[in-house]
Amino acid sequence: MYIAIIKLEDTPEVLEIYKPYILSSATTFELEVPDIEQFALRVQKYSQQFPWLVAKDGDTIAGYAYAWTYRERAAYQWIVETSIYINKNYKKKGIGSTLYEVLFEILKLQQVHKAYALITLPNAASVGFHEKQGFRHFATFEKVGHKHGAWHDVGWWEKTLIEQTDTSPLPIIPFKELDATTVNTLLSKYAI
Repeated sequence: MYIAIIKLEDTPEVLEIYKPYILSSATTFELEVPDIEQFALRVQKYSQQFPWLVAKDGDTIAGYAYAWTYRERAAYQWIVETSIYINKNYKKKGIGSTLYEVLFEILKLQQVHKAYALITLPNAASVGFHEKQGFRHFATFEKVGHKHGAWHDVGWWEKTLIEQTDTSPLPIIPFKELDATTVNTLLSKYAI
């Protein structure tokens, strides 16, 4: 098993991993499964600025993780939101931890200060996973999403990737502008 940068041909399988989370849970507040064209456009848009990674077991995608812009205003550029989804057949195998570890290493190369994870509550498994990855809870927004006939709270967790004490932080380096050799070397270190 290995970690790779998502490719356009991966998007149908990635969408299949995501689909049950949309249809059968409140993990995501998305109410309808996007069509493959919409989803491919989302992948392309997000992966211009930040990484979208897949864990592959041969030709099968076991899970994926990605980061995207927290807010559009320039002063927020050092903050990202993250998401991670694992194929139900690959849970509890360390894939999520490895995906996040690689994601965070790349985000550090990009000069990202903090990563946020938003978790629909209750979700003990996701809370436990994120706290094991070094995230800490800092806020809960009550009854902010309505799905499957109920209101849901969302908890916010944060992880500091690079301490920013300088009054002039280094600018964010878009993912597509990172040195490809450095990224490929990093990816090759993380076989599962």
